[in-house]
Amino acid sequence: MASSSPAAKLGRLSPLPTMAADLLLALLLPTVLLLPTVLLLQHGSRLPHWLERLRRHRSLLWNSGIGLIIGLSALRWLLAR
Repeated sequence: MASSSPAAKLGRLSPLPTMAADLLLALLLPTVLLLPTVLLLQHGSRLPHWLERLRRHRSLLWNSGIGLIIGLSALRWLLAR
């Protein structure tokens, strides 16, 4: 017998708002984090020492980011097992 209760109908429609929220979070969070960082690194005056070192060695920043992505992906894979 098919369930026609409001809760059953709501359950079928529930993933759409969750997916929209996840998409918004996936697009908005990196933008919010990346924009101020890029502006800070381009400004270049009176940066903290560790940021100045990263600014001078751009390959270090790039390699660190790729390493972080790989490491977090591996951690996610291990935790999902």
